[in-house]
Amino acid sequence: MSGKKVGFIKGDMGGNRVILLDGREIPENRELEKALDALDPARLEGHQAGVLYEGEEENEISAKIITITGETYISMCGGLTQILGQALPEDSFLDDFSLVVSEPKTEITLRTDAGPVGITVEMEGGDVLDTRTGMNSFVEECYDIGITAVNTAGVRSYKVGDAHCVEVDDIYEEYPEADLESIGETTLKILRKIQRDYLEQFYPDSPGMTFSVYDRNPRRGGDVRVIFPHQVVTGHVEPSCGTGTTVIGLAMVEKGQLRQNGTARLIAESGGGVDRVGGPEKTNLELEIRAGKVKSASFGHDSVEIIAVGDLWL
Repeated sequence: MSGKKVGFIKGDMGGNRVILLDGREIPENRELEKALDALDPARLEGHQAGVLYEGEEENEISAKIITITGETYISMCGGLTQILGQALPEDSFLDDFSLVVSEPKTEITLRTDAGPVGITVEMEGGDVLDTRTGMNSFVEECYDIGITAVNTAGVRSYKVGDAHCVEVDDIYEEYPEADLESIGETTLKILRKIQRDYLEQFYPDSPGMTFSVYDRNPRRGGDVRVIFPHQVVTGHVEPSCGTGTTVIGLAMVEKGQLRQNGTARLIAESGGGVDRVGGPEKTNLELEIRAGKVKSASFGHDSVEIIAVGDLWL
């Protein structure tokens, strides 16, 4: 058998499937190739992969993050951080990264291309109770690139860093025939048109970017319902997304839909599948805001699980 045996963990956050790979077992400069191989439906199948390396400090780990959206590197993946927290008890994989795991709380730092990400994991009896991901570096990246109102295929939307954010009501205003409650071919064509115009305006060489869609008409006690058709042209739609939910929070602050000072908590109904906005799970986003600008952010998701642990030939 060609290739090399690489340790992996595959996890799921509300339908966002992420694969963690031991980067020390992957040849240098072949991380993208090997990660895309692992993400292939014929192999492990997933949306994003994190190639992990031991950090320089205690309880520090670094990651090169790859997404099937455009088959390229990305600076940050919220789902990866949640699955990494859930994976801490999986000593068969993570023990070798010199992480010191303790109860009731373990804090680790993940080094990403967006910057350092603090992850706080609450545990009891060897079980993970909650994982909280700090999104400050990603928020700073979005502000550095810029947050601006744009028009995409006639729809008022927002460019948040590299990401694209649209509210359902704004889609309906321009396309009353759209139906985000049961996404069929008519609505898919509309979403493709909106995304294609965004990419042509800002990223003409990219097949897809983070695409967040939200509806301020909750169904299950949340504040918004969400879905993430990151690469709708190829059918890549995610029911949950940590960075995408953060993008929604930033856009809502910019639009004046969240308070302009103090703490804002946004509960996003998510995880319902790829054919409707919203779902039965909750992504919990917390923002600290001053003078209409987000100064810090963190999120957690209420349904994170490890699907598989083992070795993969890559």
